[in-house]
Amino acid sequence: MPFLQYDTASNFPIDMDFPWIQDALEKIQNIYDQNTGGPSELLQKYKAYEHILNTDNKALIKELFEGEYEGGKKKAPKELIRQKLKELEIAYDEISNLSNDIVDFPLFRVMTKKMKEELCSQANKTKEKIMDALYTYNKNSVRKIGETYEDMQRQISRDPKDERELVETREFIKNSPAQDAQLTLDLNDVYEHQLILDDNNFMYKEEDVELFWSMKRWPLGISELLGEGNITIQNREMQFMTKLDQEKDNFFKSIEVYKETFSKIKQFNNLNNVGEYSADSFKLRQDLDSAFQKVQQFNEREGLFN
Repeated sequence: MPFLQYDTASNFPIDMDFPWIQDALEKIQNIYDQNTGGPSELLQKYKAYEHILNTDNKALIKELFEGEYEGGKKKAPKELIRQKLKELEIAYDEISNLSNDIVDFPLFRVMTKKMKEELCSQANKTKEKIMDALYTYNKNSVRKIGETYEDMQRQISRDPKDERELVETREFIKNSPAQDAQLTLDLNDVYEHQLILDDNNFMYKEEDVELFWSMKRWPLGISELLGEGNITIQNREMQFMTKLDQEKDNFFKSIEVYKETFSKIKQFNNLNNVGEYSADSFKLRQDLDSAFQKVQQFNEREGLFN
């Protein structure tokens, strides 16, 4: 076969500027562009959820529960928390249904399973972190409400031992209805946050549920204690006023004794009795100092009743 004996080398130089080479390259590029559009578009859809992977969960929780919000509150409004959980739930569903795990195109195959799993896992993890933090907030709020009610019970039920304790207890009882109303609002706020957890199928511990509902008995109990406390305060006030009047009567009697002692001292005219009169003078001085302090105490105690 003679033609096989020809030299295989081209008898003219070939480079990339040859028109048929340029034409071939253009056709290859067109085929590539036509077949990368679908895979690129699919990857862009997943890339739209890239922010989920970049979420710093610790920073997010700190922002939601230790931030600065209207009214000086550190926790974000419940509407914002609900919205954030809803966004993560929607993102999870959208990612799950974005495509099949394997998507074939004419020239390429896109394996999306790992991307879907990582994005969905991160969305779930962030959602769980928010719910755990919200659950902790609810528990701490209920505990604080319970401790406040217990302190109110102790304060209202306290039997005053003196006028100062009487005034403190009376003032506390006076402010208790407003405090009870605020605690009721706080407990309702916890309930609103619990509804958010319920909507997201969060599992509570049984003891925490029981503790929350046990708080509902406090307002009625506090109301009954306030009635009893007011009666106790009225009785103690009458007793303390009677006691104060008796002490004042005894004090006035002591003043008469001091007057007699002073009259005796005024009659001093014999140096032979200087020791006796000196002792009387010293004692009278101490008694008068004590009387002055007693008058101040009477004034303070009477002022507490006004």
